[in-house]
Amino acid sequence: MAIDTLGANALASNSVTTTKIANDAVTGAKIPDDAVVAADIADGSVTTAKLAADAVTDAKLADNAVVTANITNANITQPKIAKSMQGWELIENKVSATAGDLNQSTGNIEFRNCFSVNYLYYKLVIGYYSPAATNNNAISFQWMYSTNTHANASHYHWVVDRLRSDSTSLDRTTSSGNTHCRLWSQIYSNLAGGIHGEVNIWNHHAPVLGGTSTDRGSNYRPWMQSDLVGYEPSDDCFTRTLAHGRYDSSQADDFFTGFVISTASGNCMAGTHMSLFGYRNPV
Repeated sequence: MAIDTLGANALASNSVTTTKIANDAVTGAKIPDDAVVAADIADGSVTTAKLAADAVTDAKLADNAVVTANITNANITQPKIAKSMQGWELIENKVSATAGDLNQSTGNIEFRNCFSVNYLYYKLVIGYYSPAATNNNAISFQWMYSTNTHANASHYHWVVDRLRSDSTSLDRTTSSGNTHCRLWSQIYSNLAGGIHGEVNIWNHHAPVLGGTSTDRGSNYRPWMQSDLVGYEPSDDCFTRTLAHGRYDSSQADDFFTGFVISTASGNCMAGTHMSLFGYRNPV
């Protein structure tokens, strides 16, 4: 009579070796709970193909297990970003350790390739800026395009309102068809001088909001708006300057790539510092 079944007591110790077990003979039902522990699994033996869909949950990930190197480029999309992480995001800091080290060319501080469809608009926060030059030079703003080319065609229209400590009247200057926007009228080139404040930049590209493009074709004419304070030596007054300006020539949403802050002469003094932020698109 053939023997189909052997009890455990009929088997000698270590008599059932790997070669005695047919492929797929050991099923999940034959393995007690917690019988296979981490020490029994060879390194690299649990491959992607062995993991069931959605088997690796948040609870299975150790703290700090997912690091930057493990995230494929462009894999974190807007829906994956918590609302608390949206808002202002630092794009670039510029800090001068020695006079002139921020200037790409005489009198110019450039923010290159800083615009993106990921941002709704931009804010340049100027902690301190003073060029080492003759007093009373104006500070100007221009957009850039292509390979850091200054947009200096006569398409700029601007208004500058000066609120002066020596006068109760508003001092207003306007310009149409200029080659730049004006930010400041009389710079005090001194370590105790300079200007402080912010510049906001709008309407030169098509942000993507909640996965939807806002592209309006070749109909973008960008705006800047600034609020700056400082001392003006020519009028011997402490001034708050409110300015706004537009580049009044339609372009495609990706035409402008950056902007430049400039003065007629003189590079930045040591200690000049400013930070550019982008407002991350809401989901």
